[in-house]
Amino acid sequence: MTGTNYFEYLSQVHEIDERCEIHGTRLKVFKDFEPFCLACREERIREEEQKRFEQAFDRKKRRTTQEVLLKDSVYTDSTLQSACFENYHAKPGTEAEQAKEFAINQAREYYRLRLENNKSIEQEQEEEQQPAFTTVFSGPVGVGKSHLAMSILKKLNEYNDLSYSCLFFSLDQLLRRIRNSYDDESEYLTEARAVQLALDADYFVLDDLGAEVGSIETNKRATDFMIRVLNAIVDGRQGKGLIITTNLTNLQIQAIYGHRIYSRLFANSKNHLFIFNDERQTPDYRLMGGEKNV
Repeated sequence: MTGTNYFEYLSQVHEIDERCEIHGTRLKVFKDFEPFCLACREERIREEEQKRFEQAFDRKKRRTTQEVLLKDSVYTDSTLQSACFENYHAKPGTEAEQAKEFAINQAREYYRLRLENNKSIEQEQEEEQQPAFTTVFSGPVGVGKSHLAMSILKKLNEYNDLSYSCLFFSLDQLLRRIRNSYDDESEYLTEARAVQLALDADYFVLDDLGAEVGSIETNKRATDFMIRVLNAIVDGRQGKGLIITTNLTNLQIQAIYGHRIYSRLFANSKNHLFIFNDERQTPDYRLMGGEKNV
C-alpha cells in the first residue's frame, strides 16, 4: 500500500458514538464494514502473531526431539518402521519372551532415570545426575535384536514431552553413506553431520555392530575410517543412553575395534546385557514375514 493510498483509506475511517464494552473507547467505521474497536483489533493481531510464533516454535522443537527418530534414523530393513513391542510376539516360556520382557524393562528404566534426573534439577539438588546406562543385545542374525532396540526407542518416544530425542543408526549403512558423501556432494549424511546427530540424541541405537567388517574393504584405510567414526561417537556419548546390537562376542569386538573402543562402548552395561543363546527357541523371524512371532 502506497503512502497516498494509506492516507486515502485512513480518511474514510470515522468514529461513531457507540463504545467498546471492553475498552470504553468509541468504535470506528470503515466504509460498509461492521463497527470495530481499534484496541480490540490490535489485541487480536498480537494474539494471532503470538499463536503463529508458538506454532513455529513447536514445529521446530518437535523436529529436534520427537521427530528425530523418524526423520534422521538410518537403516535399510523396512520392517523396522513398524517394529514395536506389540508385534514382537513371543511364545510363553521361550528365550524370545525373556528378551521382550528384558527390553520392556530397559525402556522403563531409561524413562525412570530420566524422571529422577529431571526431578533433581527442578529441586536444585547438588548431587550429580545419574548417567544413563548401555543396553546390549547380543546373538545370532535374525533373532530380533534390532526389532527390540527400535521398540525401546519407540516406547520412549511415546512419552516424549519434546525434551529429548531418540535415534537409530545401522552402523553398516551409516558408514556406507558417510563414505558416499566423500564423492557425492548431494549426500546429506556427511561424517560431521552423522557424528553430530549421534551426539545430540539422548537415546541412541548403534545397530549391528560388526556387520560393516564384512561389507567394506578390510585394508588399513577402511579400518582407520571405522575407528575414527566410532571414536567420535562413543567419546561424545559418555553418560548418555546407548543401545547396542551385535552378532559378535566380547573377544571379537576387542580384536576388531581395540580395547579402548570396547571399554567405552560397554561402560555402564553391567546388568543390562541380553545374550540370545538358543537359536532353536528364537528362529530367524525375517523368514516369517518380518513380524516377530516365535
